[in-house]
Amino acid sequence: MLESFLLIFFCTVSSNAVDSEIHISEDHGVDQQKCSTCLTLQYALDQHNGNCMFILEDEKYYNLSFQVHERRQIILNGYREKEIATLFISTERDNGLFDMSFGSCEIQYMNFVLSNGTGYPIFQFRSDESLWFKNCNVTAQESTKILDCNQISILNISNITFMNISGDNGGRCIEVNGINEQGLLQIQDCKFINCSTQKDDYGFILIHTIDGIGEININKSQFKNCAATGDLFPSETIPFNGCGGGLSIINDGEFNDAIRVQLSDCIFDGCSANREGGGIYVSNSQISFIRCNFSYCNAGLRDINQKQSSMGGAISAISSSINLISSSFHQITSECHGGAIYTDDCELIVDFSIFSNCSCQLKHNKQKQTRNDDINRLNGHGGTLLGTSSEIRISNSNFTQCSSQSGGAVAIITDVQSSDSSNIGVLMIIKCIFTKCQSTSGGGAIYLQDTKGIKLHDCLFIENLAAKNKGNDIYDNTEQNIEQYKSHSDDRERQWILNCKSNSLNPQFVVGNNIILDLFELYSDEQKPDEQEPEQKPDEQEPEQEIKETRIFVSLFHGEDKEDCRLNYESPCKTIKI
Repeated sequence: MLESFLLIFFCTVSSNAVDSEIHISEDHGVDQQKCSTCLTLQYALDQHNGNCMFILEDEKYYNLSFQVHERRQIILNGYREKEIATLFISTERDNGLFDMSFGSCEIQYMNFVLSNGTGYPIFQFRSDESLWFKNCNVTAQESTKILDCNQISILNISNITFMNISGDNGGRCIEVNGINEQGLLQIQDCKFINCSTQKDDYGFILIHTIDGIGEININKSQFKNCAATGDLFPSETIPFNGCGGGLSIINDGEFNDAIRVQLSDCIFDGCSANREGGGIYVSNSQISFIRCNFSYCNAGLRDINQKQSSMGGAISAISSSINLISSSFHQITSECHGGAIYTDDCELIVDFSIFSNCSCQLKHNKQKQTRNDDINRLNGHGGTLLGTSSEIRISNSNFTQCSSQSGGAVAIITDVQSSDSSNIGVLMIIKCIFTKCQSTSGGGAIYLQDTKGIKLHDCLFIENLAAKNKGNDIYDNTEQNIEQYKSHSDDRERQWILNCKSNSLNPQFVVGNNIILDLFELYSDEQKPDEQEPEQKPDEQEPEQEIKETRIFVSLFHGEDKEDCRLNYESPCKTIKI
């Protein structure tokens, strides 16, 4: 039996096997079948066609590496007596620690401790087949790049904890350049803690795809205190540096097809970016967020002397289609606009989601550099959401105590003249509640600028406030929208304002040059809005047996237990004990 600190790695390269045992020590030497001074694993891969057992005679061995340039199936297994093997690695190298150009690889049950980073990747995978990386821990003392993949068919990263990893030379710690047709990138049950980039680049994880080829699934993973701290201003080679604190997905190419992306049951906590997307930045994607939670994320520098345009404290999306379902956003901020979410040229659908205490705060010099020449007109808009040239539909969602300069909760700005789609420039909000949202200019809850108007059905506004009497609930600067707001139609879908209530101070709804519209019913504490039930799918059938339904409403805020408290905001429910 070897001593307790001995590390064992199993490498399978062929099914026609001759068992071989390779001893590797910290000292430099030449490759031999059995020795105390072996330098690399290359001898086993070059000389043996069987199952190879690699034994490290010192846990602090620094130069373990191999290169594969023939098509092989390799498994590196650090599992030893029900413990994960620990490998201390110096990253002062001139190539990847594990470098594969052909074949597929599986790495599992290893604890990698990295130091003295120079930016060369630990795992360099240039094969067009598959890489499985699971049940490992990766920690770093200095900056390095962990994983570099090109044109991969399957990349599965599961049950991995990445901690204290920073990217410096090249910035990105995990980089994927290209997914093959019908390929899949999956991140499952992973934790990314205190991971960041230090120089001009995107965030900690960069996924770069071409023409929308492949699919990306990220499930049950956590991004905690991850940051994109790239330089302030874009360059020709890096147009959006400092974007995507936890994750950046960039899709481009000749045909410009969108990449399919789904995030489900993920948590972004305390993530930040200097420019866009404190949690995630996406471009040209079809992305869904299902049961995701964002809290205490931020976009923008905290140095008020810097000239920096920041947007989307949690999410920034460009030319994408976004579905946001059953997700929550708490205490999300942006130093410029779009406190939690910023969209440009997007289709956004929000359903059954909660936004609380989100804000955008103007702290920087107004002369900011960005890709839009007239970006200054956007400053301080949308405490929760700012959409520019976007089609936005929000339903069954709550906005509580959100704030900004204009549009305490939601703002939409569109150049109507340049809009091709009939739905771009129309904001549709159905069965939503806006509570105690504030703006220092116009639109305590909602602000519209140069748009085609807002369709508002079955909504409730409670104690919202805007300065300068510009719509404590809503302000729309476009006077030609007045007639459509006043019009009546028996067709519910054609009606612009329908069954909305408010107890905010007057004026509640202002259009154009202080034209006040009286279109809301008075709401009192005794009134309750219609129950918001999810629509029944066509293939669902009513149960044959009648079942008595009981509903319990639970508030996010502290208070006392109440049997029915959804609208009692003075003393909302505290627990589900009742």
